[in-house]
Amino acid sequence: SIPIAEYATPSTSELPAAVRKYVKAHDGMLLANHGALTLGADLFAAYYKLETIEHFAKISLVARMLGRENLIAREEVDRLQGLRTNYGIKAPAPIG
Repeated sequence: SIPIAEYATPSTSELPAAVRKYVKAHDGMLLANHGALTLGADLFAAYYKLETIEHFAKISLVARMLGRENLIAREEVDRLQGLRTNYGIKAPAPIG
């Protein structure tokens, strides 16, 4: 899941406060009225996470333009979460 942090004025203490709510559980988020923010062990990791967010956004937009997004059942989401360790992904993805 990709949370949306509340709008905050740039270059004020409001912005890090809005981000702080999500940083421990998410490595990517949208900043309301600003854009995307990603975190990673290095610049390339953060960049690839940003590319993933943008790719998902395009898929979601096209699906909506074609009529609807086809959401999968919660049971299938749980099953997919369980498979993450098979792919070398340690932490489960946060589900919003």
